[in-house]
Amino acid sequence: MPSRKELDLDEDIAQQRRVWHYERIGWALIALILLATLAGFTGHGYFSARTEGSVEQGFTVSYNRFERSAAPALLTVHLTGSTGGVTRLRVSQDFLRNIEVLRVDPQPERVELHTDYLTYVFAANAPGMIVFHYEPTGFGRVELGIGRDDGPLQTLPLFVYP
Repeated sequence: MPSRKELDLDEDIAQQRRVWHYERIGWALIALILLATLAGFTGHGYFSARTEGSVEQGFTVSYNRFERSAAPALLTVHLTGSTGGVTRLRVSQDFLRNIEVLRVDPQPERVELHTDYLTYVFAANAPGMIVFHYEPTGFGRVELGIGRDDGPLQTLPLFVYP
């Protein structure tokens, strides 16, 4: 009958318990990151989707607070009132410096350049919807300033992930 040989291993149970403790903390962090991702804190989702504005302002804006750099994004403006045959929508230059506008639906009749903002002029004599298709070009905090020509700019915060 062969004899049993024991392995000559040094055991440090205290060290092993510390490693297990840090491993559990790592698993908890991974679980939190996954939950935050599913909830919309890292992109589109419940906590990212926002609608701002009011009927009194003449428009509401639907957008995502969290976007990714170089990923397609949408900004939807719902016009709730008419100002005659023309709707003038102002968008801040600070926002436009940090994005690339891919297209605007419907296309504006013209775009007017001002010092602090661009004015998109649309032929609209009824409530409707304007959709900006864009891609963020940088990352970090971005301020979206938007408003109708007859009112103040409303500032909306965005965060763009790299």
